[in-house]
This record gives sequence, structure tokens and C-alpha cells, in this order.
Amino acid sequence: MIQTAAHLLSLLTGALLATGRDVWTQVGAPVSRALEQSANKSTLLSAILLLLLSLVLSWFLFFLLRKRDETPLTRRFPFDAFGGFYRDPRSGHAICPKCLAAGQVAHMMELPGSLSCNACETACRRREGEA
Repeated sequence: MIQTAAHLLSLLTGALLATGRDVWTQVGAPVSRALEQSANKSTLLSAILLLLLSLVLSWFLFFLLRKRDETPLTRRFPFDAFGGFYRDPRSGHAICPKCLAAGQVAHMMELPGSLSCNACETACRRREGEA
């Protein structure tokens, strides 16, 4: 069974390579030659620089987004050491530390003198008179 799958895979790979070679011979090479003949050196240099710039910018964006995805949620929100919870900087609401460590952002319900998570029922203290 495994040998049959390996043979099928090698057959498929060979067929794809042969098709790619034929497509390049029929379409790619003539288009490439026509572009070489019609464009001058400054146009080609500008195109190469534009492609390099777009490549660098796309890699920068890729690494920036990857870094953001790898940052734990607990580092995205400021920590309130007195109450033991995190704060949402936009709204100012308290965020449950247990849920945040599990990968969820759950706002806490304000009770007299304490905060309670609606999702996991974790309780945290808060200062009197604090909203």
C-alpha cells in the first residue's frame, strides 16, 4: 500500500514537472524574450528595485504580525498589582487574570469592594471608590 502511494506520488511529481517545462517553453520564454527586447535598462532597473522593495516590506509586515501573534495576552494589558487583575487600556475595565492566561479576554463584573469574572467566577479586590 505504501509503495503504491510512493509510486503515485512520483508519477504525479513527474507529470507536474513535465507540464511546467512545457508551459514555460510555450508561454514563459516568448513572453520573457519580448519583455527583454521592449524594455530599456532604466525600466528594468526600476522594476527590479520595486520588486525588492515590495519583498522587503512584505517580510517586515510578516515578522511584525508574527511577533504580535507570539506576544502573550498578559503582556498586551497593564497589570494592577493591588487587585491582581489586568486593565483594558481602551475602556478601563478590569480583565480576569485566569481567563487571560487561558487565552480569553473576559471583563470582570464590578461588585462592592471586589470584582468577579463572569466566565470563571474568579474574584479580585479593588480599591474603594474606584470605578
